[in-house]
Amino acid sequence: MKPAESIYRKIVPPPFPLYVCTGEEMIITVANTATLKAWDRDNICYWQAFF
Repeated sequence: MKPAESIYRKIVPPPFPLYVCTGEEMIITVANTATLKAWDRDNICYWQAFF
């Protein structure tokens, strides 16, 4: 992989929904723009339970 390609992959977010939940309560800790758009939410969904 070329250095420029490596940098590009680190800066450009993936076009598919991607999120991370933690703990037994499934708390949303990270969500990319595609996830927020799919859920029709904004940044206020962070640190809330998934269910």
